[in-house]
Amino acid sequence: MLRKIKRVAATVLFWALLAATFVHLTYLYRGDLAHTRKHVTGFYDEKQDSLDVIMIGTSATFSAFMPMEAWNQYGMVSYNFSINTLYTDSIKYYVREALKTQSPKLLIIDIAPFLFGHHSYGKMEEVFEVPTRYNTDGLSLSKNRFDLINAIVPEWEDRLEFYFDLFYYHGDTIPQPVFAGNRQHNVEKGYDNLPIRQIYTNDELAERNWTEIELDEANKEAFLELLEELQDYDFPVLFISQPYLNVENGSPDGLAAYMERVIGEYGFAFLNLTDHAEEIGIDDIFDYSLDYLHYNTSSAEKITAYLGKYVMEHYPIPDRRGEEAYRSWHEDYVLWQEILEEERKETKRQMLEMFEQTTEPECYLNLLRSDYVSSCIWISSQPFVYKDEILWGRISDLGVALQSEGVPHNSLVIIDHTLNQQILYNEGAEFRFSSTFGEVRYTDGDMPELYIQESDHSDLLENEALIAVVVAERETGKLIDFIAWGSNEDDYVILSHKTYYP
Repeated sequence: MLRKIKRVAATVLFWALLAATFVHLTYLYRGDLAHTRKHVTGFYDEKQDSLDVIMIGTSATFSAFMPMEAWNQYGMVSYNFSINTLYTDSIKYYVREALKTQSPKLLIIDIAPFLFGHHSYGKMEEVFEVPTRYNTDGLSLSKNRFDLINAIVPEWEDRLEFYFDLFYYHGDTIPQPVFAGNRQHNVEKGYDNLPIRQIYTNDELAERNWTEIELDEANKEAFLELLEELQDYDFPVLFISQPYLNVENGSPDGLAAYMERVIGEYGFAFLNLTDHAEEIGIDDIFDYSLDYLHYNTSSAEKITAYLGKYVMEHYPIPDRRGEEAYRSWHEDYVLWQEILEEERKETKRQMLEMFEQTTEPECYLNLLRSDYVSSCIWISSQPFVYKDEILWGRISDLGVALQSEGVPHNSLVIIDHTLNQQILYNEGAEFRFSSTFGEVRYTDGDMPELYIQESDHSDLLENEALIAVVVAERETGKLIDFIAWGSNEDDYVILSHKTYYP
């Protein structure tokens, strides 16, 4: 009898050790899953019942809100439990996962997955495998994870590799350094900066139209199921939409209007930050990264300040900055400041790179009002009629004086938007006509000089129809970019464009 008990015990122990090893290897060999992996493992690393605010959403969410800045400004303890390409039919499973370890005083749900139409579509074609793994593979092995897989992966034979994703990842040559039960500390608390891929111009924006557009059948079903489940919880839920641009390739206004009405009918609050974009300080040209619903560091800081203040004013969220239990958040903030500074530099580098790829005068004039660089614009001292109405309007918006009475001929009027003052330079001073054109040189005071070859462009100079923009780095004053253009009888012509690097 004793021998039989030992045999059974040994068998049980063997399978227990095998299972523990399997789970450990599963977490060890999982891929990065873009930003998703570290967001999820970082959430698991937070102390139980320590988070007051949890934000669930997709990349539009984690690129818009900086929990560590909300901590510094308001003492708010929050986390972006948000992943790349969160499916609308995955949201309720992420709510359930969050509530396993946390008891939030406020749950915020971003409707961006619905605006993007991020439904799993019930397909497992190759094109959908990567986003589906974003939704499933970062979560710890559990019944909730299996339930999620069953909901978004329709075929049984496809699910097996999702249930036990070690079979999929075991070929990775470099295992991930996550050892303690799928946990890894995340100083950024779920925030991530996203690369800038495009700059929207005014002609790419569509007219606002708040006529309701009902969600398609699949997303509507996921939406209503989520609302039904949330009614069972005893904490407040705030639905939000980040400030988006209304572009021609989508209809976010109508979808948001429909969702706002239905959310209200279920008794929940909704905050559409698009309605407050001007108050937040969002800039259509400079504050978006991937597209009309993703953000760079500049806009994320603005959104965080506004949304953080809104939450603190409308919900009973405590200021934790003086509490001993949250000392680690002070320590993380020191590290976060270093991360944020590097992210700011990267945002500026990417923004300037985007401007380097274009010679459109409007883009350069937009650069004058950015936070990334200091700029000067030089124009002729005499009045002239400019042919391009869009560019003329942009110059007028910037407050550049196109006529200066009493200024000597061949002088240049400089409007320095950093100093917010007008400076006049006469011929022979720092800015002067020389034998070369298109080069900008430094004076002893680190102020770039504009040299114009009079013989090549005498017709333009005679008509006093020359505009040049010099862009310099704000902190060092070093030259970054230079463009000059002038008008002829028909239209403007670009005379010179050259990029420099600080």
